[in-house]
Amino acid sequence: MHLATGEYYAIKVLSKQLIFQKDRIMKVFNEKSIMSSIRFEFLAQLDYFFQDHNFLYFATPYCPGGDLYTQLRKYKQFPEMVAKFYIAQITLALEYLHSLSLIHRDVKPENVVIGFDGYIKLTDFGFSKRVVGRTYSFCGTAEYIAPEILKGEGYGFAVDWWAMGIMLYELIFGRSPFENKNRLKIFSLIQSGDYRFPQGQWSSSDVRDLIDELLQNNYTKRLGNLKGGAKDIKNHPFFHDLDWKELLKKRIRPPFKPKMKSIRDSSHFSKVPFDQLVKAQDNFKDYFSILD
Repeated sequence: MHLATGEYYAIKVLSKQLIFQKDRIMKVFNEKSIMSSIRFEFLAQLDYFFQDHNFLYFATPYCPGGDLYTQLRKYKQFPEMVAKFYIAQITLALEYLHSLSLIHRDVKPENVVIGFDGYIKLTDFGFSKRVVGRTYSFCGTAEYIAPEILKGEGYGFAVDWWAMGIMLYELIFGRSPFENKNRLKIFSLIQSGDYRFPQGQWSSSDVRDLIDELLQNNYTKRLGNLKGGAKDIKNHPFFHDLDWKELLKKRIRPPFKPKMKSIRDSSHFSKVPFDQLVKAQDNFKDYFSILD
């Protein structure tokens, strides 16, 4: 809790020792820079940053509902109305990021948190990058990596729409379209575009069509990456009954609001004892001065 304002924040704690050992200072600098520059309703902005001898601290808006992945595990799969509510917010968040020339590169349920009001925020900008043209670095989470990343031919904003398509499939069907225990097999399935809709599970033709359009193997034909950009997604029949302006104003009733015993309730999150974090063994005063 901020003692002056009384507001609550989520604190992301990073070990200086581990950052130094893995030479990730520029990655952290990039994340801090991006989070400081964004101000959008459905994105987790950086409100405060501070550091001590051992750790770096990122303070973002507190979202007590936990992450969307935890809710998906609890309910197995979501009704289309619920999936639509969440995916629509991701669409607006990505549209905003892309307008700033930012690619998120790690869109997945684990990186979506639910606030007091039941609305979401896309978080974790560790892989995010400001891009003009194309970029070539290989990063992301295996099941969500777009085929153009695997081909190593360069990629752009379309990779975020691909990942959102994977996420929509998971919310509707409760599993990944490219599910496999072998990482290389997952990559092979992604490159081939070989996925199916589960038999025996009803879903509308609209949501299936949207998934197909987002999981278009050829990024030049992928919805969101065409001339109309994100507007093409917002105009898709799956969203025909959604008022985008009302959503942005948070006037649509959310399907879920976190149940809390008090404003300090963190029961929707897994807990990591602070004393288990790796403390500094060296003097990093100069090494981390770039972050001030």
